[in-house]
Amino acid sequence: DVTAPVSPGLFVDLREGRELVESLAKDRRVLNLFSFTGSIGMLPSASLSDPGKPGLYEPVHGSAPDIAGEGKANPCAAILSLEMALRWSLDRADAADRVQAAVEAALDAGARTSDLGGTMTTSQMGDAILGAL
Repeated sequence: DVTAPVSPGLFVDLREGRELVESLAKDRRVLNLFSFTGSIGMLPSASLSDPGKPGLYEPVHGSAPDIAGEGKANPCAAILSLEMALRWSLDRADAADRVQAAVEAALDAGARTSDLGGTMTTSQMGDAILGAL
């Protein structure tokens, strides 16, 4: 079964999660949805309101205070939260596409923090994404 509850009575096919998020965002409904990614460090979130009002974008995991300053945090969720802000609040889909492609390229090239089974530090992962940008 590849469905998961989103709210009472509403289930989403996890393979189509991104399409649902984009559809809801276009309708400006409040968002805080995610699919299974292998690590909470990969999960951006957006809470959107009416057009013209600012959204709130942040990693689902927040600031990860339990590992702050240790170089262990996966920066992907923070970077992908920026991607969402560019797309949904700043009307810069072109820049959002570039950020998303850079994250994907870094991951495709094998860049991984420890939560994804790799050895990179937060800074190294960020540098890998920046290099792909």
